[in-house]
Amino acid sequence: MKCTQRLYLTADRKRVVPQGHKAAATLYASPGDEIPNSAAEMFGLVDGALPEKKGGKGKPAPANKEKQAGSDKQKDAGGDKGDGGKPAAPAKVSLTDVAGIGAATAKTLTAVGIDTVEKLAALDPAAPPEVTGLSPAFSWSAVVEAAKARVPEAAAEAQAS
Repeated sequence: MKCTQRLYLTADRKRVVPQGHKAAATLYASPGDEIPNSAAEMFGLVDGALPEKKGGKGKPAPANKEKQAGSDKQKDAGGDKGDGGKPAAPAKVSLTDVAGIGAATAKTLTAVGIDTVEKLAALDPAAPPEVTGLSPAFSWSAVVEAAKARVPEAAAEAQAS
């Protein structure tokens, strides 16, 4: 199942919550990430997202307003009016786009010089740098693999600049 919204693990790692939720602790998945069926079932995901709260229409919560059809913020394939038909620039791939990295972890990694997805992907998870302040649940191998999956996006972005 492909993820359709940013999902965060709670501190106890027992459930996922949407971006902005007060219990969000660690980024679990970003739109486009593959979510194992077992995890989707365990966390109650529907079509790659958390279902709406009771009282809703039972449809999954919108993943990102900019990607919703009919949204005022949606970008047409040809770009915005008045921009000469140029497509919109790709969104910057940041450390927080990597599964397992939230804002606090990104800040900690940036402080020791790991400030890009490419630098993170280049690390050897068997011999990670010594970084204080990371959660005991932080997994170098999982995070480095997730970063490697994002490197093509980051490389495409760098070429577009």
